[in-house]
Amino acid sequence: MPKVLLPTSFRLEGVPVRGAKEVFVISSHNLWQKLPLNRDGRNFMLNIDLSPGLYKYKFEVNGVEMIDPTKPSEKKENELEEAVLGPFNRLSISDGQFVIRQFLPTASRQHSIGHYGLYLPSGYLSEPEKHWPSIVFLHGAGECGDEIDTSLLRQDLPKKLAAGSQLPFVVIAPHCPRGSSWGEKQISRDVAGILNEVSAMLRLDMKRVYLSGFSLGGYGCYAIAADYPHLFAAMAPICGGGYAEWARATAHIPQWAFTNRHDPIVPYQNTNAMVQHCKRVGADVRFTVYEKPLRKNEPHDSWTEAYNTQELYDWFLNHKLP
Repeated sequence: MPKVLLPTSFRLEGVPVRGAKEVFVISSHNLWQKLPLNRDGRNFMLNIDLSPGLYKYKFEVNGVEMIDPTKPSEKKENELEEAVLGPFNRLSISDGQFVIRQFLPTASRQHSIGHYGLYLPSGYLSEPEKHWPSIVFLHGAGECGDEIDTSLLRQDLPKKLAAGSQLPFVVIAPHCPRGSSWGEKQISRDVAGILNEVSAMLRLDMKRVYLSGFSLGGYGCYAIAADYPHLFAAMAPICGGGYAEWARATAHIPQWAFTNRHDPIVPYQNTNAMVQHCKRVGADVRFTVYEKPLRKNEPHDSWTEAYNTQELYDWFLNHKLP
């Protein structure tokens, strides 16, 4: 049986890397040989594919060894280990985990998105012949930026999956830079490029790729589906909106739209107008309108209830590209 490798990364972010010129990871996976990390905004990262298991690691920043300060130092198994290794962190590799991957430029590909979140469902390892459905998730404007823990992992699917929630989908969560939006052509190309990169690494069912997002990401669903209308089997834009030309380009994609009638950020009228555009061009549209705030004083938040709805995931799985 071929060796199974799962995509993950080593990353160090925030205060320890301010002013850093050289950052290395030192890990047990390759007998403690130093590997250089790449800068990604305020972070340093290294994509790596590892066999399932438990690995020890630490970093070297400008010649000084250190552990990741956001994670606890692990207790040593014996005195010799403590004397030789000093402090270290542990990295557990398995399915059922949400990891961060750097989206690296190539000679033929420059891009704006620097990294993305990636979730492998539990069962990925135990079902080696299965090709999995996937959800491309687009966050809102408040999550744009370089920071990972305080922006990408701030809301809904990434936050829940990173905390241990489970879904029977591969979830791909691009991280839009601050000052950009999903409607930009370069960002749209990056999202398609990330999907292509993940499909080359993992067993995806490319006939069951779904698109969803909220607020800025709700608008992004229509924009990216209009740019790549043959990629997605269905989409679920939440408190989003758009234009008649996006509706025409996506008329063949089944969609389930969500909003709150009292949303002060993306008004109900914006989402309803886009739903009506889509209906006029013959799209298969479901439309859920929440009538009261689902969180106290948060009428903009339609996504918590939508993503807690099991029927949404069942609805996704009922749709497949021909």
